[in-house]
Amino acid sequence: IEPMNRPAIAHKISLGLIALFCLLALGAEVAEYQFFAHLKSEKKTSTFNELASIGQLKSSQLSAFLKERRGDSLVLTDLLHVGLAQGWWATKGNDLPALLQQPLESAVAYYGYAGATILDARGNVRFSTGRSMKLSERGELLARQVLQTTPPPFSDLYAADPASPEQPMLDTFAPIKGADKTTTVGVLVLRGTWEDLFTMIQSWPGKSRTAEIELIKHDNDQVIVLNKLRYMTPTPMTRKVPSTLDTFPIVKAAQGHYGPLESSSDYRGHAVLAHIVPVQGTPWSMVVKVDTEEVLEHLQSLQLIAATVTLIAAAGLGLWTHRWQRKREQDRVR
Repeated sequence: IEPMNRPAIAHKISLGLIALFCLLALGAEVAEYQFFAHLKSEKKTSTFNELASIGQLKSSQLSAFLKERRGDSLVLTDLLHVGLAQGWWATKGNDLPALLQQPLESAVAYYGYAGATILDARGNVRFSTGRSMKLSERGELLARQVLQTTPPPFSDLYAADPASPEQPMLDTFAPIKGADKTTTVGVLVLRGTWEDLFTMIQSWPGKSRTAEIELIKHDNDQVIVLNKLRYMTPTPMTRKVPSTLDTFPIVKAAQGHYGPLESSSDYRGHAVLAHIVPVQGTPWSMVVKVDTEEVLEHLQSLQLIAATVTLIAAAGLGLWTHRWQRKREQDRVR
């Protein structure tokens, strides 16, 4: 090789090494991105499975809770079916016989109900015990449905007492049958505030900053959140969302969407991973969710560290290559 061609050849070798270095660095970045994308997908899948398990557990607990309430009401309505109550139903002005009033009040106190009310077939109050036992328009409508439909609606969570609309009540409605066991002669309403129910719904099996459960129902053109939210101050029943905001998981739940859901925004404007389950025997749905950022933050931190290490390694390799090539040229000159 002629001496005058050696610089040009050395320059070409340098360019080749630089190109090879760039290709290796780019390949490492692509492989790193694909690796972490796979890890994030796997993490989302495992999170969806975890949310599904929690949702099924909470839904089953809530269904069992409601079943117990219905059992209480059926026991007490059986008591009101018997012969001692028949004469009381026939006489409009008499008080409930002590043999019936005493076990009814004892059951209300023992099971932690706020009170109980007995309505006749016309919706008139025949007996009431406890506090905050007035019925709102929604409660009166449910009582009429008990009298007119088969099977009747047993329970609903709503702002029951007009005097305290900020306090949600879970009213259990049960029909009282006449002597023929077919005619409905009245309605028993058992009322509970059920703060423990809200605590049970929001309890989480592990540590989480953003995990939350929303119990919702669809009401005309709005979605109502029935329970207390974990990180919001509004009381239950006061959080209402227009059903047109279909990016929200609670709106998707009201539209009948069940199963896993990845949403770009919830009511706080945060991207979330959610799982939606129905609550059997009710018009309610349950949204179990956690922020996507919390789920992926560990992997994102690892990805940032890996990217930094890759960049440092690439810079080090490039510097070493440059020095090696420079030393090679110096040796050739000497």
